[in-house]
Amino acid sequence: MFPQIKIPKIWLSYDKILIESYISDFSNEDYLKFKNSEEVKKFNLLLEKISPNLLKNISKLSGIRWCRKEIPIYLVPDIPKKSFAHPLVLILKGGLERRFLVLAHELVHVNFIADGDRFFIGENKEKRMDLPNIEAICWLISKLALQKTVGDDWFKYEEEWKEILNWDKSENTKKEIEELERSWDFNKMNFKKFLKTRKP
Repeated sequence: MFPQIKIPKIWLSYDKILIESYISDFSNEDYLKFKNSEEVKKFNLLLEKISPNLLKNISKLSGIRWCRKEIPIYLVPDIPKKSFAHPLVLILKGGLERRFLVLAHELVHVNFIADGDRFFIGENKEKRMDLPNIEAICWLISKLALQKTVGDDWFKYEEEWKEILNWDKSENTKKEIEELERSWDFNKMNFKKFLKTRKP
């Protein structure tokens, strides 16, 4: 049984060994320059400002409580690789909007693991979520959570959203997102409750 935590603490990690596993010629000078760069400082300032509400909104939308006390975010400079959730490695691609969309997406994956994947896979085999379904859920919840956290006027998603969906390269994911947007009234129920209403 996982312990239930209201809101985990998230913080940035600059792991040189991890970065070197991606960029073999990453020198000490490169490391210090990256760690102290303006782009990292701006990202960290905004992260500190919005992360508590972002985490709350992810949990409210998903219907799953957090189980981890801390979530380190391992930052890596822009390289032709994808970010991933376990551990949470964030590749700093694009501007702030894109970075926070991707971060929120990976945080949703972390949140799902808080439930041990039991609801989405183990206990509901007739409604099992395959990978494209889970990706669609994560993208939609990440977008909604950011909109609830910072508002539409401040966060201009459209170009980043289109770019990310194209980058995901999955027509199934796009179709699932569109279907979820039509069928799930997130203002009335969280996703966990909504999933119970779906017919097998």
